[in-house]
Amino acid sequence: MRERGMTQGIASLFNGAGMGLGAPLGGWISDRYGWRWAFLIQIPFFALSFFLTSINLNYETPGRGRSTKEILKRIDYGGCATMFITVGALLFFLSFKYNQEYAWDSAPVVTSLVIMIVAAIAFLFVELKLAYEPMLTPTLLKETVPVIIGCSNALVSMCNLWYMSKTGRYKILTDVFGLFPCVGSLLVYRLKETSSEFEKWFSIIPVGLGNAVVLQTTLMCLLASIDTSQLAVGTGFTHLFRGVGQVLGVAVSSAFFQSVLDRELRSRITGQGGDEV
Repeated sequence: MRERGMTQGIASLFNGAGMGLGAPLGGWISDRYGWRWAFLIQIPFFALSFFLTSINLNYETPGRGRSTKEILKRIDYGGCATMFITVGALLFFLSFKYNQEYAWDSAPVVTSLVIMIVAAIAFLFVELKLAYEPMLTPTLLKETVPVIIGCSNALVSMCNLWYMSKTGRYKILTDVFGLFPCVGSLLVYRLKETSSEFEKWFSIIPVGLGNAVVLQTTLMCLLASIDTSQLAVGTGFTHLFRGVGQVLGVAVSSAFFQSVLDRELRSRITGQGGDEV
Protein backbone atom coordinates (compact mmCIF):
# COMPACT_ATOMS: atom_id res chain seq x y z
CA MET A 1 0.00 0.00 0.00
CA ARG A 2 2.86 2.39 0.77
CA GLU A 3 4.48 1.69 -2.62
CA ARG A 4 1.11 2.20 -4.27
CA GLY A 5 0.84 5.59 -2.59
CA MET A 6 4.21 6.69 -3.92
CA THR A 7 3.28 5.49 -7.41
CA GLN A 8 0.03 7.41 -7.22
CA GLY A 9 1.96 10.46 -6.11
CA ILE A 10 4.32 10.26 -9.09
CA ALA A 11 1.37 9.96 -11.45
CA SER A 12 -0.34 12.91 -9.78
CA LEU A 13 2.87 14.94 -10.02
CA PHE A 14 3.02 14.51 -13.80
CA ASN A 15 -0.72 15.08 -14.06
CA GLY A 16 -0.49 18.30 -12.10
CA ALA A 17 2.53 19.46 -14.09
CA GLY A 18 0.66 18.76 -17.32
CA MET A 19 -2.39 20.69 -16.17
CA GLY A 20 -0.26 23.60 -15.01
CA LEU A 21 1.94 23.80 -18.11
CA GLY A 22 -0.76 22.84 -20.62
CA ALA A 23 -2.49 26.21 -20.70
CA PRO A 24 0.55 28.47 -21.27
CA LEU A 25 2.21 25.98 -23.62
CA GLY A 26 -1.00 25.49 -25.58
CA GLY A 27 -1.47 29.25 -25.80
CA TRP A 28 2.07 29.73 -27.08
CA ILE A 29 1.66 27.02 -29.71
CA SER A 30 -1.69 28.46 -30.75
CA ASP A 31 -0.28 31.98 -31.16
CA ARG A 32 2.81 30.82 -33.04
CA TYR A 33 1.55 27.93 -35.19
CA GLY A 34 -2.26 28.07 -35.00
CA TRP A 35 -4.82 26.53 -32.66
CA ARG A 36 -4.99 23.24 -34.61
CA TRP A 37 -1.38 22.44 -33.75
CA ALA A 38 -2.17 22.81 -30.06
CA PHE A 39 -4.29 19.67 -30.47
CA LEU A 40 -2.36 17.85 -33.20
CA ILE A 41 0.87 17.94 -31.22
CA GLN A 42 -0.77 15.82 -28.52
CA ILE A 43 -1.45 12.87 -30.84
CA PRO A 44 2.13 11.47 -30.85
CA PHE A 45 2.21 11.56 -27.05
CA PHE A 46 -1.12 9.75 -26.81
CA ALA A 47 0.11 7.14 -29.27
CA LEU A 48 3.37 6.67 -27.35
CA SER A 49 1.51 6.37 -24.05
CA PHE A 50 -0.89 3.81 -25.54
CA PHE A 51 2.00 1.78 -26.97
CA LEU A 52 4.04 1.76 -23.75
CA THR A 53 1.01 0.87 -21.65
CA SER A 54 0.05 -1.96 -24.01
CA ILE A 55 3.44 -3.65 -23.89
CA ASN A 56 4.21 -3.07 -20.20
CA LEU A 57 0.86 -3.54 -18.46
CA ASN A 58 0.28 -7.28 -18.24
CA TYR A 59 -2.34 -7.70 -15.55
CA GLU A 60 -5.13 -10.21 -15.50
CA THR A 61 -7.77 -10.32 -12.79
CA PRO A 62 -7.70 -13.77 -11.15
CA GLY A 63 -10.52 -15.95 -12.39
CA ARG A 64 -11.41 -13.59 -15.23
CA GLY A 65 -10.87 -14.15 -18.92
CA ARG A 66 -9.26 -11.68 -21.27
CA SER A 67 -11.22 -12.23 -24.47
CA THR A 68 -12.54 -9.14 -26.22
CA LYS A 69 -16.11 -10.29 -25.76
CA GLU A 70 -15.69 -10.71 -22.00
CA ILE A 71 -13.95 -7.35 -21.65
CA LEU A 72 -16.67 -5.53 -23.60
CA LYS A 73 -19.32 -7.30 -21.54
CA ARG A 74 -17.86 -5.89 -18.34
CA ILE A 75 -18.23 -2.26 -19.48
CA ASP A 76 -21.11 -0.48 -17.78
CA TYR A 77 -22.72 1.06 -20.87
CA GLY A 78 -26.05 1.72 -19.18
CA GLY A 79 -24.44 3.43 -16.21
CA CYS A 80 -22.24 5.60 -18.44
CA ALA A 81 -25.20 6.66 -20.59
CA THR A 82 -27.56 7.46 -17.72
CA MET A 83 -24.83 9.29 -15.79
CA PHE A 84 -24.01 11.35 -18.90
CA ILE A 85 -27.68 12.22 -19.42
CA THR A 86 -28.15 13.11 -15.73
CA VAL A 87 -25.20 15.48 -15.58
CA GLY A 88 -25.97 16.94 -19.02
CA ALA A 89 -29.60 17.61 -18.12
CA LEU A 90 -28.52 19.25 -14.87
CA LEU A 91 -26.13 21.55 -16.74
CA PHE A 92 -28.88 22.49 -19.19
CA PHE A 93 -31.24 23.16 -16.29
CA LEU A 94 -28.75 25.48 -14.58
CA SER A 95 -28.03 27.24 -17.86
CA PHE A 96 -31.69 27.77 -18.75
CA LYS A 97 -32.74 28.85 -15.26
CA TYR A 98 -29.85 31.06 -14.15
CA ASN A 99 -27.85 32.03 -17.23
CA GLN A 100 -30.74 32.62 -19.64
CA GLU A 101 -33.26 33.43 -16.89
CA TYR A 102 -36.14 31.27 -18.09
CA ALA A 103 -39.12 31.03 -15.74
CA TRP A 104 -39.58 27.96 -13.53
CA ASP A 105 -42.62 26.87 -15.53
CA SER A 106 -40.98 27.36 -18.94
CA ALA A 107 -40.62 24.33 -21.20
CA PRO A 108 -36.77 24.23 -21.28
CA VAL A 109 -36.48 24.39 -17.48
CA VAL A 110 -39.21 21.84 -16.78
CA THR A 111 -38.01 19.46 -19.51
CA SER A 112 -34.37 19.49 -18.43
CA LEU A 113 -35.36 19.06 -14.77
CA VAL A 114 -37.64 16.10 -15.54
CA ILE A 115 -34.99 14.45 -17.73
CA MET A 116 -32.42 14.89 -14.97
CA ILE A 117 -34.63 13.25 -12.33
CA VAL A 118 -35.67 10.37 -14.59
CA ALA A 119 -32.08 9.75 -15.72
CA ALA A 120 -30.81 9.83 -12.12
CA ILE A 121 -33.39 7.22 -11.08
CA ALA A 122 -32.50 5.13 -14.13
CA PHE A 123 -28.81 5.39 -13.23
CA LEU A 124 -29.41 4.05 -9.72
CA PHE A 125 -31.60 1.25 -11.08
CA VAL A 126 -28.99 0.23 -13.65
CA GLU A 127 -26.17 0.32 -11.09
CA LEU A 128 -28.05 -1.61 -8.41
CA LYS A 129 -29.95 -4.13 -10.54
CA LEU A 130 -28.68 -4.50 -14.10
CA ALA A 131 -24.99 -3.67 -14.53
CA TYR A 132 -22.55 -6.60 -14.74
CA GLU A 133 -19.76 -4.52 -13.19
CA PRO A 134 -21.34 -1.20 -12.14
CA MET A 135 -19.42 2.05 -11.82
CA LEU A 136 -21.20 2.68 -8.53
CA THR A 137 -20.56 -0.66 -6.85
CA PRO A 138 -23.31 -1.43 -4.28
CA THR A 139 -20.85 -3.22 -1.99
CA LEU A 140 -18.80 -0.04 -1.63
CA LEU A 141 -21.90 1.96 -0.72
CA LYS A 142 -22.40 -0.28 2.30
CA GLU A 143 -18.99 0.69 3.69
CA THR A 144 -18.48 3.97 5.52
CA VAL A 145 -15.02 4.91 4.23
CA PRO A 146 -15.70 4.82 0.46
CA VAL A 147 -18.93 6.79 0.81
CA ILE A 148 -17.32 9.50 2.93
CA ILE A 149 -14.37 9.76 0.55
CA GLY A 150 -16.63 9.90 -2.49
CA CYS A 151 -18.73 12.69 -1.00
CA SER A 152 -15.65 14.64 0.12
CA ASN A 153 -14.17 14.42 -3.38
CA ALA A 154 -17.46 15.63 -4.86
CA LEU A 155 -17.66 18.59 -2.45
CA VAL A 156 -14.32 19.68 -1.92
CA SER A 157 1.38 15.51 -3.64
CA MET A 158 4.31 14.12 -3.63
CA CYS A 159 5.46 15.31 -0.18
CA ASN A 160 2.49 13.92 1.65
CA LEU A 161 2.70 10.57 -0.16
CA TRP A 162 6.40 10.32 0.67
CA TYR A 163 5.41 10.84 4.30
CA MET A 164 2.73 8.17 3.99
CA SER A 165 5.12 5.71 2.38
CA LYS A 166 7.53 6.15 5.30
CA THR A 167 5.12 6.21 8.22
CA GLY A 168 1.92 4.62 6.92
CA ARG A 169 -0.09 7.44 8.52
CA TYR A 170 -2.48 9.66 6.65
CA LYS A 171 -5.10 10.88 9.16
CA ILE A 172 -3.07 13.84 10.43
CA LEU A 173 -2.30 14.92 6.86
CA THR A 174 -5.97 14.78 5.90
CA ASP A 175 -7.08 16.66 9.02
CA VAL A 176 -4.52 19.45 8.70
CA PHE A 177 -4.46 19.98 4.94
CA GLY A 178 -8.22 19.57 4.72
CA LEU A 179 -8.46 23.02 6.31
CA PHE A 180 -6.26 24.63 3.66
CA PRO A 181 -8.97 24.97 0.95
CA CYS A 182 -11.29 26.58 3.52
CA VAL A 183 -8.59 29.06 4.51
CA GLY A 184 -7.76 29.74 0.87
CA SER A 185 -11.42 30.35 0.02
CA LEU A 186 -11.71 32.87 2.86
CA LEU A 187 -8.56 34.63 1.67
CA VAL A 188 -9.92 34.83 -1.88
CA TYR A 189 -13.23 36.15 -0.51
CA ARG A 190 -11.36 39.00 1.18
CA LEU A 191 -9.60 40.15 -2.00
CA LYS A 192 -10.35 43.67 -3.21
CA GLU A 193 -9.53 45.77 -6.25
CA THR A 194 -6.65 47.30 -4.31
CA SER A 195 -5.18 43.94 -3.25
CA SER A 196 -1.55 43.42 -4.23
CA GLU A 197 -0.32 40.71 -6.58
CA PHE A 198 1.28 38.96 -3.61
CA GLU A 199 -2.08 38.75 -1.84
CA LYS A 200 -3.75 37.33 -4.94
CA TRP A 201 -1.17 34.60 -5.42
CA PHE A 202 -0.83 33.82 -1.72
CA SER A 203 -4.62 33.43 -1.40
CA ILE A 204 -4.74 30.77 -4.11
CA ILE A 205 -1.81 28.66 -2.88
CA PRO A 206 -3.57 27.06 0.15
CA VAL A 207 -6.38 25.78 -2.07
CA GLY A 208 -3.99 23.94 -4.37
CA LEU A 209 -1.86 22.59 -1.53
CA GLY A 210 -4.84 21.34 0.43
CA ASN A 211 -6.47 19.62 -2.53
CA ALA A 212 -3.19 18.06 -3.64
CA VAL A 213 -2.74 16.41 -0.25
CA VAL A 214 -6.32 15.53 0.65
CA LEU A 215 -7.25 14.00 -2.70
CA GLN A 216 -4.31 11.62 -2.55
CA THR A 217 -4.55 10.68 1.12
CA THR A 218 -8.27 9.95 0.86
CA LEU A 219 -7.65 7.80 -2.21
CA MET A 220 -5.02 5.81 -0.32
CA CYS A 221 -7.41 5.51 2.62
CA LEU A 222 -10.07 4.12 0.30
CA LEU A 223 -7.72 1.58 -1.28
CA ALA A 224 -6.51 0.45 2.14
CA SER A 225 -10.06 -0.17 3.35
CA ILE A 226 -11.25 -2.47 0.55
CA ASP A 227 -10.31 -5.91 -0.69
CA THR A 228 -7.52 -6.28 -3.25
CA SER A 229 -9.94 -7.56 -5.87
CA GLN A 230 -11.90 -4.29 -5.59
CA LEU A 231 -8.96 -1.90 -6.10
CA ALA A 232 -9.81 -0.99 -9.69
CA VAL A 233 -13.49 -0.51 -8.84
CA GLY A 234 -12.61 1.54 -5.76
CA THR A 235 -10.31 3.81 -7.74
CA GLY A 236 -13.01 4.34 -10.34
CA PHE A 237 -15.50 5.00 -7.54
CA THR A 238 -13.56 7.90 -6.09
CA HIS A 239 -12.68 9.36 -9.50
CA LEU A 240 -16.35 9.16 -10.48
CA PHE A 241 -17.38 11.28 -7.51
CA ARG A 242 -14.43 13.61 -8.05
CA GLY A 243 -15.26 14.17 -11.71
CA VAL A 244 -18.96 14.69 -11.07
CA GLY A 245 -18.14 17.07 -8.24
CA GLN A 246 -15.87 19.13 -10.47
CA VAL A 247 -18.48 19.42 -13.20
CA LEU A 248 -21.28 20.26 -10.79
CA GLY A 249 -19.07 22.66 -8.87
CA VAL A 250 -18.28 24.67 -11.98
CA ALA A 251 -21.91 24.61 -13.13
CA VAL A 252 -23.37 25.66 -9.77
CA SER A 253 -20.70 28.34 -9.25
CA SER A 254 -21.38 29.72 -12.72
CA ALA A 255 -25.11 29.78 -12.04
CA PHE A 256 -24.65 31.69 -8.78
CA PHE A 257 -22.18 34.07 -10.40
CA GLN A 258 -24.51 34.85 -13.30
CA SER A 259 -27.45 35.34 -10.95
CA VAL A 260 -25.57 37.74 -8.66
CA LEU A 261 -23.99 39.55 -11.61
CA ASP A 262 -27.37 40.10 -13.25
CA ARG A 263 -28.90 41.44 -10.05
CA GLU A 264 -26.00 43.79 -9.36
CA LEU A 265 -25.87 45.11 -12.92
CA ARG A 266 -29.59 45.86 -12.90
CA SER A 267 -29.28 47.73 -9.61
CA ARG A 268 -26.22 49.74 -10.67
CA ILE A 269 -27.01 50.46 -14.34
CA THR A 270 -30.18 52.52 -14.41
CA GLY A 271 -31.79 55.00 -16.72
CA GLN A 272 -32.75 54.79 -20.35
CA GLY A 273 -31.41 51.68 -22.07
CA GLY A 274 -30.28 50.11 -18.80
CA ASP A 275 -32.16 46.86 -19.36
CA GLU A 276 -30.62 46.44 -22.82
CA VAL A 277 -27.12 46.82 -21.41
